[in-house]
Amino acid sequence: MAINVVVYPTAGANSFVSVIDADSYIEPLLNHGEWAILSEEDKARRLLYAYERFTLLKDFVPPADLVDSCLPEANARLALHSEVYSTDSLEPTQQVRKEEFGPMQTEYFKNMAIDRLDVDEFPDVVVNCLAQYGVKSPNNIGGVGAFRRTR
Repeated sequence: MAINVVVYPTAGANSFVSVIDADSYIEPLLNHGEWAILSEEDKARRLLYAYERFTLLKDFVPPADLVDSCLPEANARLALHSEVYSTDSLEPTQQVRKEEFGPMQTEYFKNMAIDRLDVDEFPDVVVNCLAQYGVKSPNNIGGVGAFRRTR
């Protein structure tokens, strides 16, 4: 089944960048080989996953159009980042999580909304881009992101 990438601002958009344009953003990067070996369908799946991550960010307001926007490159970079560094599956982010605390067990929906950017999940170039669109980034000390996870 082919995955249809619909680029923003088209109605029904599911990405800020096409697979072809993502290839051009990623090709000059040192770790582009990880992206190059993916099938077109896997690339599209990663782009859609990255776009979904953007839409879950609290305070994220995309522009009316993408002229002079950093979002297409950020979408491509986050897709690559998720391929290289993520252990998450590409399932929808509202999946049910189950955790055990001693004799107790709880189930909840994972990542209903994201309040702040986790530098482990969002590379610097993406964090910097999203700051232009109202997203709060973690404190950066000497170029290293300081972030605490809270539940």
